[in-house]
Amino acid sequence: MALMELHYHLLRVHPAETAREILNRVQFWPVVIVESDPVWRTHAAEVKATGNLSVADAWMAGLATLRDALLVHKDPEFDAFQALRVVRLP
Repeated sequence: MALMELHYHLLRVHPAETAREILNRVQFWPVVIVESDPVWRTHAAEVKATGNLSVADAWMAGLATLRDALLVHKDPEFDAFQALRVVRLP
């Protein structure tokens, strides 16, 4: 979900080829890319039901809490979720 959101933001400001090149570079960062599964889906729905997050943000917050992962973001919507470990960008 996070990669899709990044991809569409890139496509809004760059030609498609440039957006794909940037996305390809991001996929080589030292992070784990996780695709959806039923447990994540259920947790994301529970997160979405308890707050005013967008669908994409609920998926990301759900995964971060399931994996006890650090969520790097700049979206004030995440501030309401105390269970998240975050690094908030300026």
